[in-house]
Amino acid sequence: MPAKLTVLPTNRARRNLLGGVSALAPKILTIKEFEERIAFVPRRVVIDDIARKLTLKIASERLKNADKLGISDDFLVFLDHAPFFLKFFDELSQYGVKPSDLLSGDNYAEYDEHIAVLSELKTLYNEELDGALYADRGFIAEHYELNLNWLKEFESADITIEGTPTPFEIKLFEAAAGVLPLTISICPSPFDGALKAALEPLRDRAKIKQTALELKGDFRLFSLRERANQAQAIASEVFYYIDRGVEPEKIAVVLPDESFAGFLRGFDRFDLFNFAMGTPFGESRFCRLLRAALNYDEDEAAKAFIDRKRIDPKRLDLDEALTLAQSGEESEIAKEMLEAIAPILQARRLTQIERLRLFVQALEAKSIDDNRGGKITVLGALETRAVSFDAVIAADFNDDIVPRRSQKDLFLNAAVRARAGLPTYADREDNERSFYYRAFARAKFKTILCARNDKSEPSRFIKELGITQTPSPYPLDRKLFSARSSLGAYQPRVIAAADFSRDSLSPSKLKCYLVCKRRFYHRYIENLKPDERSESPSYEQEMGALLHETLAEIAKEKIAASELREAVTAKLRSKTEGDERLSFEALVWTRKLEPFYHNEISRFQDGWRIAETEKEARALFRGVTLNGRIDRVDINGDRVLILDYKSGAAPVFARNAGDQIDFQLMIYRELATALGYDRRGVSAGYYMLESGEIVSMDFEKYEAAFAQRIEEFKSPVQSFDLAQSRQPCRHCDYAALCGR
Repeated sequence: MPAKLTVLPTNRARRNLLGGVSALAPKILTIKEFEERIAFVPRRVVIDDIARKLTLKIASERLKNADKLGISDDFLVFLDHAPFFLKFFDELSQYGVKPSDLLSGDNYAEYDEHIAVLSELKTLYNEELDGALYADRGFIAEHYELNLNWLKEFESADITIEGTPTPFEIKLFEAAAGVLPLTISICPSPFDGALKAALEPLRDRAKIKQTALELKGDFRLFSLRERANQAQAIASEVFYYIDRGVEPEKIAVVLPDESFAGFLRGFDRFDLFNFAMGTPFGESRFCRLLRAALNYDEDEAAKAFIDRKRIDPKRLDLDEALTLAQSGEESEIAKEMLEAIAPILQARRLTQIERLRLFVQALEAKSIDDNRGGKITVLGALETRAVSFDAVIAADFNDDIVPRRSQKDLFLNAAVRARAGLPTYADREDNERSFYYRAFARAKFKTILCARNDKSEPSRFIKELGITQTPSPYPLDRKLFSARSSLGAYQPRVIAAADFSRDSLSPSKLKCYLVCKRRFYHRYIENLKPDERSESPSYEQEMGALLHETLAEIAKEKIAASELREAVTAKLRSKTEGDERLSFEALVWTRKLEPFYHNEISRFQDGWRIAETEKEARALFRGVTLNGRIDRVDINGDRVLILDYKSGAAPVFARNAGDQIDFQLMIYRELATALGYDRRGVSAGYYMLESGEIVSMDFEKYEAAFAQRIEEFKSPVQSFDLAQSRQPCRHCDYAALCGR
């Protein structure tokens, strides 16, 4: 007797459905499995992820003008960057977009060159696939055949969709509808406009079954000072819902950023949780040991660790590396991964250290199933599709995490995407809103947690989901913390000092004083300098410094705003030459700066011009000498605008003026006045390089608080107390000195 075919978004949705089936199990596939059954490339072998990267690398070696995209010659660096290109090509294929469709007359010349290079790389990659008789599932939309006969064994099919299907998926659904009665089941949210438009071709060929969902009930909405403290709050919420009769199996923890699972896993002393994303194998003792061996010459701690293990890193080959596995599971995974990278090892002549790096890189991409048996499910937003829980606890609801940034948006801006018919960043945001809306609408109990401090604000998604509450501080139960009573209660050591306020005061120095007076004492009064290694800049900091330097040079050279894009691109390429990672970051930033370019053109058309850059100045304010270096001063008639470039997140202005600890722009106003600018016409703001926005400071709101802080600073005798919160201690170079 013919059966009904059910197609669901994920394996988890299938398991949930089968859990409630007592009769003979129906035929259930995931959407991925359905697509693999219905569309195929004849006489081809499907390429795996590792071979995919290798094939793309081989294709790139035939590429002309590879330097235009910052493509590295280093084999292992390229393998690390390959997913950026492959995900971009996959998306073009799924939406039926050719690289030539991305071009138009209003693009700048170098952009057209980049698209041409990407197009050539895609063509060469396809040629390599053809030569090896490989089929790439990501590109299957370009050359597939339909396998419809297997559908005839079913009487009907029901496909559940949550998210917006691609044009290729719609074509497959249309083909299935020509063979058997097809039902498309959806639970539309207020943000699903793109879903409705995508399903339009199926209106006359399939039955569209809609199940209404409504977001009801109150939310428990809390904030915590530190992100990591959400782990304790999550555990506390779990016990809160269990006390109210919710079965543990019906409680879910949703993580927008799945890396937060590491915090939660470390806190899970009672094995409460099962992690749907598994455990990164890169966190295993085996991987940590191999990484230490690779960093032997650069890291003193790694050297000491390897020496204790009596390992000679210079003689460590892959066969010997296998013997270092510390469990049967580690050994099995290591052998499996060594077999997986064997084609690369055979195809490329690599040094011993390169072979070991490749091995570690492959291991770090592996995750292992969580088999501890916890009953509380921890999953990402995508895994919530078509499943329901009685209680949902969503963590990390901060604006820098939710909405999630996609690697697919690296190469193209929103305007080009919209013109080519590709999903824009706004479309992805709506999709993500829908995931959370459905997860919350299906749950009876709901908790949202977020960090709230000087650098983190609650996500705008909270209000956009219709939640009108304001996050309140979470009342953490101290019993959830590990007991450390044996250490004794901490007694702060009082330190007093004579008048020190005769020294000049910079913005960073004042912020240090306001964050933690004890740290200020060690750094600026005792003049204790941190270990140079602890102050080595990250790639993000290096890139930020390069952007500042580049924009200052361009301003001094008086380059026209219309030529800004080309000038920035040329200078960044020159400054990062020889550093593969920075070269790639520079390439990404030339794309990110697009809104900044447009805003500069608009501002200069409105009459603004640059008067000063990298201007150092001093000013006397209430008896204290202020000093600093201003990134940029713009003037327009009698208006003066002080700008400070920001390549990362903008500093947060405290709602309560008394809580403000960053007075950089207030100090810059005093410096501008000392330089001769009319104080009445001076304003200041942070110039956000990625968005092109200028975030201004309300001088009037914070003026009294600034003056009060300066009066506190110049007090002749002070007690250098510790910060009230422990948050500044996490990355403090002087934590060992104060004893906390």
